[in-house]
Amino acid sequence: MKSLSTTDAAPYTVSPELQTAADAIEAARAQCKKLAEQVDTTAAHALTLEADLKSLTAERAAEEGALALCEPGDVKRHEKTIDRLTAELELKERDLRRARTKIVALESMAPDLDSAVKAAGVELQAALAIWAQQATRTLADEIAEAAKPLAAVMARAQALALAGGNLADFVTAAYCPSPEGFRRVWSSAGWANQGENLLTGVQTPEADAIAEPVRAIAASISAARYHSNFVPLARRPKFPAPRVEAAAPAPMAEVTS
Repeated sequence: MKSLSTTDAAPYTVSPELQTAADAIEAARAQCKKLAEQVDTTAAHALTLEADLKSLTAERAAEEGALALCEPGDVKRHEKTIDRLTAELELKERDLRRARTKIVALESMAPDLDSAVKAAGVELQAALAIWAQQATRTLADEIAEAAKPLAAVMARAQALALAGGNLADFVTAAYCPSPEGFRRVWSSAGWANQGENLLTGVQTPEADAIAEPVRAIAASISAARYHSNFVPLARRPKFPAPRVEAAAPAPMAEVTS
């Protein structure tokens, strides 16, 4: 099979517009993935902050309890610790609020990004189908042209198939459809091919030269197969003799006076 030249390959080359649209979809999908990763990372950070807040709150409560029961000389130490824990709690609470706000903002962007990806995908699929349909026309022409020599060979096979045998089954089974209009259809008998067979319908002088004597010989074989044996008169069915109607009398001539 020859390799496609630049001209031959042109109908099968994806247009730059299609490739650009596909790249845009991939870029949009990357944005969706990045957004999802940001939401997951921020949510994990929020869980860590919540755990820290719980721990700091418990620690501050313990210090406040210790402050209530401590000696006068330990008051300042406990107060200083409580102030430090309070400041840390405020920072953690602020960070947690920011994380939650960020999650809300990111999640509000997700539907638009998802819709944009799907809409672009539907549009690109339609454009790709149009391109593929145009390329299929070229492909169908190439297949039809390539099938012509084989169709001529198959015409000789069809002529030889008149002699019977397995070749007749081969001719029936040989199938090379055109891509245009081809379908796989389902019925109670299973899947079947539906489309023009490019290997049939071709007549050549060579095939006719083969078929003419083979057809005559096949006709002789068929005549021999269905030949009726001679039946003697005594064994033939008896049919009643045909009834012969009596002739009507001739009209009498009119007598004149």
